Amino acid sequence: PIIIQGNMGIGYDSNFLRLSDKDMNSGNAYEYGVISTIDSPVIKPSIKFIYSPILFENHRTNFISSFSYSHFNEVLKKSYLISNFSLEFKLKSYSWIKFGARDIPKFYLRNFLDMDGVSNEYQECTFSSQKFFLSYSFPLKWFKKTWVRTKYEQTNEFYNSYFTEFDLKKDLIQLELNHKMNNKNHVRISIASGKADNLSFNNSNLVSTYID
Repeated sequence: PIIIQGNMGIGYDSNFLRLSDKDMNSGNAYEYGVISTIDSPVIKPSIKFIYSPILFENHRTNFISSFSYSHFNEVLKKSYLISNFSLEFKLKSYSWIKFGARDIPKFYLRNFLDMDGVSNEYQECTFSSQKFFLSYSFPLKWFKKTWVRTKYEQTNEFYNSYFTEFDLKKDLIQLELNHKMNNKNHVRISIASGKADNLSFNNSNLVSTYID
């Protein structure tokens, strides 16, 4: 069977460049990327596909893909696309193996000073983000409707050519304890440990890469 789900969200962002009061009062707002205003309505359509083929008897398998687009009416370059792909395999009740990926091809932050440039001009700062994850969950036999989930994530963020000194590789390990109270509610306790490495630190002759 194939399930298709669609959503349409409408919202409002009062400060899509995340400018501080100091930024707005400095007289440099247009250099930061402000075209006419710092607020904008946001339209967010999304679609999700779930394909559940019968590959193994008594074991459920899900192929899931989803796409969402955030459209900023006042400044098109702030709009961005997110795509997700995952595979889920059910071993038994409350026990799953899941892995997948999320991709953001381009996300615009705002304009910043390029400290490596001769003229120190403001440039558009964008980055791409790719995340990969793997998780495994299993039930606790001593407690009904209770399960443990372990998860590993790796996220790579690569900035455009003016700001490569901010390239990051992030790793996260998470452990969760879950309890289902009823069909609509459950309790979760989690602990996580993460690490981020600056990929460009001391990796070229650019002045900015000597800052970690």
